[in-house]
Amino acid sequence: MNENIPLVSIITPVYRGQDFLAETIESVRHQTFTGWEHIFVDDCSPDDSRGVIDRVSDPSRTIHVRHNSNNGIAAARNSGLAAARGEFIALLDQDDLWLPRKLEEQLGMLKTRPDCGLCYARHVYFSAAGDHFFVDTVKYPEFHARVSEMDPSLVAGKLFMNNFIAAGSVMVRRQILMNAGGFDEDIRDGVDDYDLWLRLCRNVRFAFLDSIQLLSRSHSTNYTERMRSSDDTFAVLRKAEKNFDIPWQVARESREMYHYKRCRFRFLGGDYAGALSDLSKASMLSGPRVRYRVVEILIRLRKPGAILFGISRGISPFILRLFRPGGLNRRMKLSAGQFETFRNGGGAG
Repeated sequence: MNENIPLVSIITPVYRGQDFLAETIESVRHQTFTGWEHIFVDDCSPDDSRGVIDRVSDPSRTIHVRHNSNNGIAAARNSGLAAARGEFIALLDQDDLWLPRKLEEQLGMLKTRPDCGLCYARHVYFSAAGDHFFVDTVKYPEFHARVSEMDPSLVAGKLFMNNFIAAGSVMVRRQILMNAGGFDEDIRDGVDDYDLWLRLCRNVRFAFLDSIQLLSRSHSTNYTERMRSSDDTFAVLRKAEKNFDIPWQVARESREMYHYKRCRFRFLGGDYAGALSDLSKASMLSGPRVRYRVVEILIRLRKPGAILFGISRGISPFILRLFRPGGLNRRMKLSAGQFETFRNGGGAG
């Protein structure tokens, strides 16, 4: 390979990203692996995102692509893919952070596993609250450790039930993305990655890096939050169900779970009618559940119910289980210094 061509191309779509881009870029510049280029796709952003990029990024490793209109994250990722020169693609959203060894460790895994085309890693969610940070870990059941050896149909079934792959944790061979036709630009609300994983998993082996490599920022305007309240999630599921041989039981359970998830986020966001609608749909798919009745009572209390949930979530595993099917995640409260140690790869206790 030409030594002047980077091995890894990092693609970051940009739209109204000025508040977070500097930290994101710094997390790339602190990578222990240095053979990368960083492609920023400006999706007609109206703020000073370009100025932040120019001030913070390394110009010798930076490629700028600009859209003349706002075309959505899938189109931005495809534009980045078209501009990429690296053998491997790494996706990084404008508000997320990488730990320093992310690229190095994933490259090592994919080089030792040439039969695997995509590598994903553990991730956590984080949010700032005054002088502290809250970090929510994400559970990864045992099957992830053996995902590279599993039958593709089993992986498809697991993925259909839950999008367990965070886009920013992924490294994938560029040719695989090209062969798949890239991201579906008809999917607009940040679930284009979910659609792609479902398309890839039927004929591409995935590998799992069992260490935290991505810090995914939680805030009200990011694509993760939009995804959780988006009808496009259901459109992706319908598309996958039509194209693949998904058992009807799996399809039903998946729809139930996603309606239940959306119920939670609508409730906490103040959309009580929408929360009740999703809860009703989940209940119709599964039949009566005691927890659904309890959740309905909380929702009908409206704001007091949301306050009660907010107060209880830190002290009551029962309340958490009501709203988080599949088990409990661990929440950590870190000081600014502890969080800085964590994001630099030092762990958080």
